[in-house]
Amino acid sequence: MTRKKIKSFYFLLLPLFFVFNGYRQHYPVVPVMDVLKLLAVYTIASLIIFFLLLWLFKKSAKAAVGTFLLLSVHFFFGSVHDLLRNIFIGTFIPRYSFILPALILLIFFFFYLLKRKDWQLARISFYLATLLTILLVIEVPLFFYTLKKQQKRELLAGNFNSSLCDACPRPDVYLIVADEYAGNETLGKNFGFQNTAFTNALQERGFYIAQNSLSNYNSTPFSVASLLNMDYLNDIKGSHRVKRDLQQCYELINQNRVASFFKEHGYEIHNNSIFRFNRLPAVTDETFIPAATSFITSQTLLSRIEEELGYHLVHSLNMRKFLKRINLKDLNNNEKIISRTTEIASQKNGTPKFVYSHLMMPHYPYYFNKEGLPYDWQTLEHYNNDRERYIQYLQFCNSKFLGLIDHIIKNSPVPPIIVFISDHGFRQTKNPSSISEVYNNFNAVLLPERNYAGFYSSISLVNQFRAVLNTSFRQQLPMLKDSTVFISNEYEK
Repeated sequence: MTRKKIKSFYFLLLPLFFVFNGYRQHYPVVPVMDVLKLLAVYTIASLIIFFLLLWLFKKSAKAAVGTFLLLSVHFFFGSVHDLLRNIFIGTFIPRYSFILPALILLIFFFFYLLKRKDWQLARISFYLATLLTILLVIEVPLFFYTLKKQQKRELLAGNFNSSLCDACPRPDVYLIVADEYAGNETLGKNFGFQNTAFTNALQERGFYIAQNSLSNYNSTPFSVASLLNMDYLNDIKGSHRVKRDLQQCYELINQNRVASFFKEHGYEIHNNSIFRFNRLPAVTDETFIPAATSFITSQTLLSRIEEELGYHLVHSLNMRKFLKRINLKDLNNNEKIISRTTEIASQKNGTPKFVYSHLMMPHYPYYFNKEGLPYDWQTLEHYNNDRERYIQYLQFCNSKFLGLIDHIIKNSPVPPIIVFISDHGFRQTKNPSSISEVYNNFNAVLLPERNYAGFYSSISLVNQFRAVLNTSFRQQLPMLKDSTVFISNEYEK
């Protein structure tokens, strides 16, 4: 390969800059190995595009410029699109029906000129290579500044001091989060449904039921981050559409106080959840691009199309195979999580286990009625606010939950600790007077010693593991004030 052709590979600096810049902005949420995988995918894709354009243009300089253009469109589409949305508010210009055809025409026009004319591209190639090199050099000190700034951030409201209890028993501990399981107060008052069959079954097994429990936040990442760190979140803007807030939540879930406590006590940590937990990946399905890198890739052209147009395209084109896969995604993940949890419960290796299982149950979509008969998967999307279907699905889920709990109890070498809770209450509501629904969650706990003096009817999630650790592991953690924080649906301005 000639030196001239080697110089044409400057375009590989663009994915390197894009990934490194994204990693710096979202550090430490995205794991290094996932970043390297993403970089490898982008590098291979860039080389494929380059050699295809080299076949088309017959000249490496033209192929390199064309590759640089296509990569730039892909990487920076979201930022430019957001700018157009802010400038041309209420006009047709930011609409996909206009901007995508216009973008395709511009690319084809540029390629036509590149093909037909004998451009002298040495200078522009040198300029692009120099620019990318400078940007990469600037990224290095910015990354170290980010590291220093990150160390000073206080993500949680208070301090946490625990002690090692060598004399304490070490039963297996299971945290089962039933996403969007409404509390008994909400079910009775707002749904007209008495959940006594399920609560009685749990109490027969020795569970304590907190009848008026609350989640501290009305959004899953915030609620789970607070639960697992036994503290309120600090310095948040309060919207689940703000990237910085979500980054903070995912970081706190990944490296949390509860998992650290049990690791210090010799526990083996298992992640059967939708989150990265204790540096263990989520068990939900991924593509060849790691899901953890979505913070980096969210502004790219393909990610934007998938997020904002994907479902509508699949639906309008009647792509039944893909539509069914989308609609049944949570069902398949729930089955996988239940299967993994039962399998882990059956393992007996002498090491105590802490198992976090997060099920999208009875969260929408509502897949079954109370008899276990499936609803038509093609109509699931039309019933996200259907309370009757929610109650039907909740009763089906109750049977699945009891089966899982019974399997855990039966297969545990010593009586286990089981924390069965929901991350928040029922959120599919349009009635402002029922806003309390989103906080009134389900809360049940099983302790081997059946000592529930540290629990109370209105306990909130921030105090859940404080009470567990104080009771079963002889800690002296102060209980925090039970309060709620509203997380909005507003975009960052």
